[in-house]
Amino acid sequence: MKTTLTVRLDARRAKQLADAARLLGKSSSDIVRDALDAALTERTMAERVGHARGRLTLGRRPSTPWRDELRRRNWRT
Repeated sequence: MKTTLTVRLDARRAKQLADAARLLGKSSSDIVRDALDAALTERTMAERVGHARGRLTLGRRPSTPWRDELRRRNWRT
């Protein structure tokens, strides 16, 4: 490693990091490097938001004759 980066953590995060490192048998630096690698890896839009697919629900709009006619002719609905 050629560069040193100083990161300041509050007591809660420092404890969480130390606990995670102990549980995983890694150093704190390894945990932080892994987290940076994951955060900086380029992912497609589908990979980033795929978990939200199918979760959008919208309220029903009031019916109008024009809307009813479009819905009647649209074979996909």
